[in-house]
Amino acid sequence: MAVRTLRRLLPCVALSIMAAQVAAQPTDPGTVQQVDPSDYALLEADLPAGMSLPDGINLEGRRMALTSIDADGNIVEQDSRVLEVMQQIDIDGGDDHSVHMRVVILDSPERAQILAQNSVDSDLVGVNDLGDPRLSADGGSRVAPGWVFIRYRDVCARFNLIGRHDDEGGAHTERVARLWLDKVAGPPGADLSLDPDLIRLKFRSDYEFVEREPAADRQHVIAEIKNKSENVVAQGVQARLSVQMPGDDEYTPLQIVDLGDIAPGTWEVATFEWDLKGEQVTLAGLLVDTWADGPRD
Repeated sequence: MAVRTLRRLLPCVALSIMAAQVAAQPTDPGTVQQVDPSDYALLEADLPAGMSLPDGINLEGRRMALTSIDADGNIVEQDSRVLEVMQQIDIDGGDDHSVHMRVVILDSPERAQILAQNSVDSDLVGVNDLGDPRLSADGGSRVAPGWVFIRYRDVCARFNLIGRHDDEGGAHTERVARLWLDKVAGPPGADLSLDPDLIRLKFRSDYEFVEREPAADRQHVIAEIKNKSENVVAQGVQARLSVQMPGDDEYTPLQIVDLGDIAPGTWEVATFEWDLKGEQVTLAGLLVDTWADGPRD
Protein backbone atom coordinates (compact mmCIF):
# COMPACT_ATOMS: atom_id res chain seq x y z
CA MET A 1 0.00 0.00 0.00
CA ALA A 2 1.00 3.65 -0.18
CA VAL A 3 0.84 6.27 2.53
CA ARG A 4 1.35 9.99 2.06
CA THR A 5 1.79 12.29 5.04
CA LEU A 6 2.81 15.91 5.12
CA ARG A 7 4.12 18.17 7.81
CA ARG A 8 4.63 21.89 7.77
CA LEU A 9 7.59 23.44 9.56
CA LEU A 10 5.01 25.20 11.72
CA PRO A 11 3.39 24.33 15.07
CA CYS A 12 0.40 22.80 13.31
CA VAL A 13 -0.15 19.93 10.89
CA ALA A 14 -2.69 19.99 8.07
CA LEU A 15 -3.84 16.85 6.29
CA SER A 16 -6.46 16.71 3.57
CA ILE A 17 -7.85 13.68 1.76
CA MET A 18 -10.14 13.92 -1.25
CA ALA A 19 -11.61 11.07 -3.27
CA ALA A 20 -13.85 10.97 -6.32
CA GLN A 21 -15.91 8.19 -7.87
CA VAL A 22 -15.71 7.91 -11.63
CA ALA A 23 -18.56 6.12 -13.37
CA ALA A 24 -17.45 3.29 -15.63
CA GLN A 25 -18.81 2.91 -19.14
CA PRO A 26 -20.76 -0.30 -19.81
CA THR A 27 -18.72 -2.88 -21.67
CA ASP A 28 -19.75 -5.09 -24.55
CA PRO A 29 -22.06 -7.84 -23.22
CA GLY A 30 -19.81 -10.33 -24.99
CA THR A 31 -17.19 -9.64 -22.31
CA VAL A 32 -18.94 -12.03 -19.90
CA GLN A 33 -18.61 -14.85 -22.43
CA GLN A 34 -14.83 -14.46 -22.26
CA VAL A 35 -14.68 -15.01 -18.49
CA ASP A 36 -12.84 -18.02 -17.09
CA PRO A 37 -15.11 -19.31 -14.28
CA SER A 38 -12.16 -20.76 -12.38
CA ASP A 39 -10.94 -17.22 -11.77
CA TYR A 40 -14.05 -16.57 -9.66
CA ALA A 41 -14.59 -19.99 -8.07
CA LEU A 42 -12.89 -21.50 -5.04
CA LEU A 43 -10.89 -24.58 -5.97
CA GLU A 44 -9.68 -27.25 -3.60
CA ALA A 45 -6.21 -25.73 -3.80
CA ASP A 46 -7.62 -22.41 -2.54
CA LEU A 47 -9.11 -23.91 0.62
CA PRO A 48 -7.35 -24.45 3.95
CA ALA A 49 -7.51 -27.70 5.87
CA GLY A 50 -11.01 -28.40 7.18
CA MET A 51 -12.85 -26.94 4.18
CA SER A 52 -14.07 -28.97 1.21
CA LEU A 53 -16.21 -28.73 -1.93
CA PRO A 54 -18.74 -31.59 -1.89
CA ASP A 55 -20.49 -30.56 -5.13
CA GLY A 56 -17.72 -28.97 -7.17
CA ILE A 57 -18.62 -25.91 -9.25
CA ASN A 58 -22.02 -25.15 -10.79
CA LEU A 59 -22.21 -22.63 -13.64
CA GLU A 60 -25.08 -20.85 -15.35
CA GLY A 61 -24.96 -18.17 -18.04
CA ARG A 62 -28.13 -16.15 -18.57
CA ARG A 63 -29.69 -12.73 -18.90
CA MET A 64 -30.70 -10.94 -15.70
CA ALA A 65 -33.22 -8.10 -15.41
CA LEU A 66 -31.88 -5.25 -13.29
CA THR A 67 -34.06 -2.46 -11.90
CA SER A 68 -32.88 1.02 -11.01
CA ILE A 69 -34.37 4.48 -10.45
CA ASP A 70 -33.18 7.36 -12.61
CA ALA A 71 -32.68 11.00 -11.58
CA ASP A 72 -36.35 11.77 -12.29
CA GLY A 73 -37.58 8.98 -10.03
CA ASN A 74 -38.59 6.68 -12.89
CA ILE A 75 -38.07 2.93 -12.66
CA VAL A 76 -35.63 1.73 -15.31
CA GLU A 77 -35.25 -1.92 -16.27
CA GLN A 78 -32.32 -3.24 -18.23
CA ASP A 79 -31.09 -6.66 -19.24
CA SER A 80 -27.59 -7.71 -18.34
CA ARG A 81 -25.75 -10.78 -19.51
CA VAL A 82 -24.33 -12.57 -16.45
CA LEU A 83 -22.40 -15.66 -15.54
CA GLU A 84 -23.24 -17.26 -12.20
CA VAL A 85 -20.84 -19.45 -10.23
CA MET A 86 -22.39 -21.43 -7.36
CA GLN A 87 -20.65 -23.60 -4.79
CA GLN A 88 -21.09 -25.10 -1.36
CA ILE A 89 -18.13 -25.04 0.99
CA ASP A 90 -18.36 -27.54 3.87
CA ILE A 91 -16.63 -26.76 7.15
CA ASP A 92 -15.23 -29.86 8.90
CA GLY A 93 -17.47 -32.15 6.87
CA GLY A 94 -20.50 -29.87 6.91
CA ASP A 95 -22.16 -31.43 9.95
CA ASP A 96 -22.63 -28.08 11.68
CA HIS A 97 -21.63 -25.40 9.19
CA SER A 98 -21.52 -24.96 5.42
CA VAL A 99 -21.39 -21.84 3.30
CA HIS A 100 -23.29 -21.47 0.03
CA MET A 101 -21.51 -19.10 -2.37
CA ARG A 102 -23.20 -17.42 -5.33
CA VAL A 103 -21.02 -15.25 -7.55
CA VAL A 104 -22.54 -13.12 -10.33
CA ILE A 105 -20.19 -11.72 -12.99
CA LEU A 106 -21.81 -8.84 -14.85
CA ASP A 107 -20.85 -6.84 -17.92
CA SER A 108 -19.94 -3.58 -16.14
CA PRO A 109 -19.17 -2.21 -12.65
CA GLU A 110 -22.22 0.07 -12.96
CA ARG A 111 -24.51 -2.92 -13.30
CA ALA A 112 -22.80 -4.60 -10.37
CA GLN A 113 -23.79 -1.55 -8.31
CA ILE A 114 -27.40 -1.94 -9.47
CA LEU A 115 -27.40 -5.64 -8.56
CA ALA A 116 -26.04 -4.80 -5.11
CA GLN A 117 -28.80 -2.21 -4.70
CA ASN A 118 -31.40 -4.78 -5.74
CA SER A 119 -29.91 -7.41 -3.41
CA VAL A 120 -29.05 -5.58 -0.17
CA ASP A 121 -30.71 -2.16 -0.63
CA SER A 122 -27.35 -0.45 -1.15
CA ASP A 123 -24.96 -0.04 -4.06
CA LEU A 124 -22.24 -0.41 -1.36
CA VAL A 125 -20.42 2.72 -2.44
CA GLY A 126 -18.69 3.80 0.77
CA VAL A 127 -20.03 0.75 2.66
CA ASN A 128 -17.34 -1.72 3.73
CA ASP A 129 -18.43 -3.79 6.73
CA LEU A 130 -15.52 -6.16 6.19
CA GLY A 131 -13.13 -3.23 6.53
CA ASP A 132 -11.01 -4.59 3.69
CA PRO A 133 -8.96 -1.86 1.97
CA ARG A 134 -9.19 -3.67 -1.36
CA LEU A 135 -12.89 -2.82 -1.44
CA SER A 136 -12.53 0.84 -0.51
CA ALA A 137 -12.05 2.04 -4.09
CA ASP A 138 -13.40 -0.82 -6.21
CA GLY A 139 -16.41 -2.13 -4.30
CA GLY A 140 -17.99 -2.58 -0.92
CA SER A 141 -19.29 -5.16 1.52
CA ARG A 142 -22.14 -5.80 3.90
CA VAL A 143 -22.09 -8.27 6.78
CA ALA A 144 -25.25 -9.47 8.53
CA PRO A 145 -26.15 -12.46 10.71
CA GLY A 146 -25.89 -15.51 8.48
CA TRP A 147 -24.54 -13.86 5.32
CA VAL A 148 -21.90 -11.66 3.70
CA PHE A 149 -22.32 -9.71 0.45
CA ILE A 150 -19.36 -8.36 -1.56
CA ARG A 151 -19.29 -6.13 -4.63
CA TYR A 152 -15.91 -5.97 -6.34
CA ARG A 153 -15.63 -4.17 -9.67
CA ASP A 154 -18.07 -5.95 -12.03
CA VAL A 155 -18.73 -8.90 -9.69
CA CYS A 156 -21.17 -9.48 -6.83
CA ALA A 157 -20.86 -12.41 -4.44
CA ARG A 158 -23.13 -13.59 -1.64
CA PHE A 159 -22.13 -16.08 1.06
CA ASN A 160 -24.98 -17.67 3.03
CA LEU A 161 -24.45 -19.71 6.17
CA ILE A 162 -26.06 -23.16 6.13
CA GLY A 163 -26.48 -25.11 9.34
CA ARG A 164 -26.17 -23.85 12.90
CA HIS A 165 -26.39 -20.06 13.09
CA ASP A 166 -23.99 -19.07 15.83
CA ASP A 167 -20.85 -16.97 16.27
CA GLU A 168 -18.67 -19.78 14.96
CA GLY A 169 -20.79 -20.10 11.84
CA GLY A 170 -20.63 -16.36 11.26
CA ALA A 171 -16.84 -16.46 11.56
CA HIS A 172 -16.68 -19.31 9.02
CA THR A 173 -18.89 -17.37 6.59
CA GLU A 174 -16.69 -14.30 6.81
CA ARG A 175 -13.58 -16.42 6.42
CA VAL A 176 -14.90 -18.00 3.20
CA ALA A 177 -15.80 -14.54 1.90
CA ARG A 178 -12.26 -13.32 2.55
CA LEU A 179 -10.77 -16.42 0.89
CA TRP A 180 -12.83 -15.65 -2.21
CA LEU A 181 -11.73 -12.00 -2.15
CA ASP A 182 -8.09 -13.13 -1.92
CA LYS A 183 -8.69 -15.27 -5.02
CA VAL A 184 -10.38 -12.54 -7.07
CA ALA A 185 -8.59 -9.39 -5.90
CA GLY A 186 -5.24 -10.86 -4.92
CA PRO A 187 -3.82 -11.12 -1.40
CA PRO A 188 -4.11 -8.05 0.81
CA GLY A 189 -1.22 -5.63 0.93
CA ALA A 190 0.51 -4.47 4.07
CA ASP A 191 -1.13 -1.67 6.07
CA LEU A 192 1.59 0.96 6.33
CA SER A 193 1.11 3.94 8.62
CA LEU A 194 2.93 7.26 8.96
CA ASP A 195 2.12 9.76 11.71
CA PRO A 196 2.84 13.43 10.84
CA ASP A 197 4.00 13.97 14.43
CA LEU A 198 6.74 11.41 13.84
CA ILE A 199 8.34 13.38 11.00
CA ARG A 200 11.17 15.15 12.81
CA LEU A 201 14.18 17.30 12.09
CA LYS A 202 16.03 16.29 15.25
CA PHE A 203 15.95 13.18 17.41
CA ARG A 204 17.05 12.28 20.92
CA SER A 205 20.77 12.24 21.59
CA ASP A 206 20.85 8.45 22.09
CA TYR A 207 19.86 8.01 18.43
CA GLU A 208 23.17 9.13 17.00
CA PHE A 209 22.63 7.20 13.81
CA VAL A 210 19.88 9.62 12.78
CA GLU A 211 20.91 12.76 14.64
CA ARG A 212 23.68 14.10 12.48
CA GLU A 213 24.23 17.24 10.46
CA PRO A 214 27.48 16.91 8.48
CA ALA A 215 27.27 20.56 7.44
CA ALA A 216 25.30 23.61 8.50
CA ASP A 217 23.37 23.65 5.24
CA ARG A 218 22.35 19.98 5.38
CA GLN A 219 19.41 18.83 7.48
CA HIS A 220 18.51 15.25 8.26
CA VAL A 221 14.79 14.44 8.35
CA ILE A 222 13.51 11.23 9.91
CA ALA A 223 10.13 9.53 9.66
CA GLU A 224 8.86 6.46 11.50
CA ILE A 225 7.14 3.97 9.16
CA LYS A 226 4.88 1.41 10.87
CA ASN A 227 3.38 -1.81 9.53
CA LYS A 228 -0.03 -2.06 11.23
CA SER A 229 -0.84 -5.40 9.59
CA GLU A 230 -1.50 -8.31 11.90
CA ASN A 231 0.02 -10.99 9.66
CA VAL A 232 1.24 -9.39 6.40
CA VAL A 233 4.93 -8.56 6.00
CA ALA A 234 5.51 -5.26 4.21
CA GLN A 235 8.05 -6.21 1.56
CA GLY A 236 10.32 -3.86 -0.33
CA VAL A 237 9.26 -0.78 1.62
CA GLN A 238 10.39 2.58 0.27
CA ALA A 239 9.87 6.11 1.57
CA ARG A 240 10.21 9.43 -0.23
CA LEU A 241 10.83 12.95 1.03
CA SER A 242 9.44 15.91 -0.94
CA VAL A 243 9.68 19.60 -0.08
CA GLN A 244 7.48 22.56 -0.92
CA MET A 245 9.50 25.74 -0.67
CA PRO A 246 7.77 29.04 0.17
CA GLY A 247 6.07 30.36 -2.96
CA ASP A 248 6.03 26.99 -4.75
CA ASP A 249 2.70 25.44 -5.80
CA GLU A 250 3.87 21.83 -5.69
CA TYR A 251 6.16 19.53 -3.72
CA THR A 252 9.51 18.60 -5.25
CA PRO A 253 10.78 15.05 -4.60
CA LEU A 254 14.23 15.06 -2.98
CA GLN A 255 15.16 11.52 -1.99
CA ILE A 256 13.88 7.93 -1.87
CA VAL A 257 15.25 5.50 0.73
CA ASP A 258 14.92 1.72 0.85
CA LEU A 259 13.75 0.23 4.15
CA GLY A 260 13.58 -3.42 3.12
CA ASP A 261 10.93 -5.58 4.80
CA ILE A 262 8.94 -4.50 7.86
CA ALA A 263 7.44 -7.30 9.95
CA PRO A 264 3.80 -7.08 11.13
CA GLY A 265 3.38 -4.79 14.13
CA THR A 266 6.88 -3.29 13.85
CA TRP A 267 8.41 -0.13 12.46
CA GLU A 268 11.48 1.26 10.74
CA VAL A 269 12.99 4.74 10.64
CA ALA A 270 13.54 6.41 7.28
CA THR A 271 16.39 8.93 7.34
CA PHE A 272 16.63 11.58 4.63
CA GLU A 273 19.31 14.19 3.95
CA TRP A 274 17.94 17.57 2.89
CA ASP A 275 20.45 19.84 1.15
CA LEU A 276 19.51 23.43 2.05
CA LYS A 277 21.97 24.74 -0.57
CA GLY A 278 23.44 27.29 1.79
CA GLU A 279 20.12 29.00 2.45
CA GLN A 280 18.15 29.60 5.62
CA VAL A 281 14.79 27.91 5.06
CA THR A 282 11.59 28.77 6.96
CA LEU A 283 7.90 27.98 6.41
CA ALA A 284 8.66 25.13 4.02
CA GLY A 285 6.45 22.07 3.77
CA LEU A 286 7.66 18.48 4.11
CA LEU A 287 5.84 15.57 2.50
CA VAL A 288 6.75 11.94 3.22
CA ASP A 289 5.03 9.09 1.42
CA THR A 290 5.75 5.39 1.67
CA TRP A 291 4.78 2.23 -0.16
CA ALA A 292 5.51 -1.48 -0.31
CA ASP A 293 5.48 -4.20 -2.96
CA GLY A 294 2.10 -5.72 -3.72
CA PRO A 295 -1.44 -4.30 -3.73
CA ARG A 296 -1.99 -0.78 -2.48
CA ASP A 297 -4.96 0.08 -0.32
